[in-house]
Amino acid sequence: MRLLSLLIVSLLILHGATAAYAKWGADINAGAGPRLIEDVAPVLVRIVRAPEAARDALIAKAVQDYGLAAIEAIKRFRNPELRPLFLALARHDDWTVRHRALYALEYYGGAAALEAALSNVGHPERRLREKAVIACIKLWDKRKLPAVIKERVAREEDFHVRRCLDALERRIAGKLAGAKVHAEHVETRPDGLMLTPFLSGMNNASKVAPGYKAKAEMRQGGGSAAKLPAAARWVRPLLGYGDEVVTGTSLQPFANLRQNGKVYHTGHDVGASLDGAGYYAPASGVVKMVHTGSDMGTMLVVQHHVGGKAVVNGVYMHGGDTVFVKAGQVVTCGQLLGTMGMSYSIENGGHYAHLHYGMYPGPFSVTHNYGYKAVSAGLSDWYDPAAFLAAWTARTKPIVPEVRLLAPALAKARVLLARGAYGGAYAQAQAVASAAGEEGVRLIAALEAAPSEAATRVEKLRADGFPSDAQRRLGEYATALRGVPGADALATKRAAWSKDKAFKAELKADKDVLAALRKAAKLKTPAQVRALWTKLLEKHKDTPVAARIQAQLDAK
Repeated sequence: MRLLSLLIVSLLILHGATAAYAKWGADINAGAGPRLIEDVAPVLVRIVRAPEAARDALIAKAVQDYGLAAIEAIKRFRNPELRPLFLALARHDDWTVRHRALYALEYYGGAAALEAALSNVGHPERRLREKAVIACIKLWDKRKLPAVIKERVAREEDFHVRRCLDALERRIAGKLAGAKVHAEHVETRPDGLMLTPFLSGMNNASKVAPGYKAKAEMRQGGGSAAKLPAAARWVRPLLGYGDEVVTGTSLQPFANLRQNGKVYHTGHDVGASLDGAGYYAPASGVVKMVHTGSDMGTMLVVQHHVGGKAVVNGVYMHGGDTVFVKAGQVVTCGQLLGTMGMSYSIENGGHYAHLHYGMYPGPFSVTHNYGYKAVSAGLSDWYDPAAFLAAWTARTKPIVPEVRLLAPALAKARVLLARGAYGGAYAQAQAVASAAGEEGVRLIAALEAAPSEAATRVEKLRADGFPSDAQRRLGEYATALRGVPGADALATKRAAWSKDKAFKAELKADKDVLAALRKAAKLKTPAQVRALWTKLLEKHKDTPVAARIQAQLDAK
């Protein structure tokens, strides 16, 4: 228990301001890591060298004595003799230990590792359920879909975990595109232990990983996302995005200054991702690039159609060695793209397991996907991803709350809801109301409340200066809710807008803003960008779109 006390003391000293995150992103640090590895190494050596019959007792003692304290070190080791240790840790009382154990078991493989993953898919903690399903995807053999997965599919309420389950079902059906894009780097120590080295910053990579050789590879493909329908829904690219961003650990917000104030950070570092957690498409789009072989880890760029001819490119950095999409592939909202890399490893640049997520408007460019930019050049060609996602996830959340319907009588209604055919789902729910019980009552109430919510939603979207999106979504809502009481008012509102002179002026202003965004991305100086937006603000100052233009000026 000496090790546990030592680690807790060090964390209290170094991370007192982030005690709320003590088990999530702040449970290991650059100073404690190497010492932690050396402390557990003798225990692991004894397990590796022990006769097979004696290993179980040594493993049981190691789990009891170390467990939570040592998992950040133990997860890095890859000796085959340690497989039973990780199987035991996958049953640990603390879910964060299980999470890391499943990450390691993905590299050990085998039926027992898959069984360990399956045993965790129903855990109360959604982040462990996500990891368990991802492990199932990576470890799946040729067995049929087991009952535990069928039950999880029926009951799962978390959006991101459901997307993982979708991916698992595709994997079982042989329809999931998945590939190892680079091999995990493993070093063999003089004591015979094999591990992925603990790397604190890339400047000491040659010391702790002398056998590592960077092998950069880039794959590009796909046309412009502007040819796809505008993204109908936006979600967060990580299950915990925005909820548990760790402060004080060198994870940076957008526009953070580095190098004595000479460069900006172009993205948002998010520490809400344990090793091997999933990252997802926040909206429908097309994969423009997959790049591997550097301290950025696996880098993906996914382009999304915002509206009109406007597109935005989402840049993911520090992914791990597995992706589930290919360059040029069209993806849907929430689709599982890949998995995050391990903390303090080459793919994370020697930092916490984290996602660097950046967003830039305009056409995709190979040379535009970087993490830093000179302050003198400004940030007019980058968005603040946290602000962008917060706004668009709120604007595009489902008009009918997502609920899990288990009543057999509502099976057809479930299918219609998934398709967005709310009118049909309403008619079906009405038809089976007596058999559907309380679930049917809740569904009917949610659908009857939807037209009013839709009207409120589009009016706010218009007032916020997005008339084109408001008009498009109003049409989508009117169609989807046809047959639901109150839906006729949506069609009436749409007809009234089309005759409103003020609304036509707003549409013109909206079009000018989209054109200005494309032009601003090509201008060379912040002064030129500011002049562009100042002129446009004067032109459209009497429309709600002026607020959007002012926001562009305030950001420059």
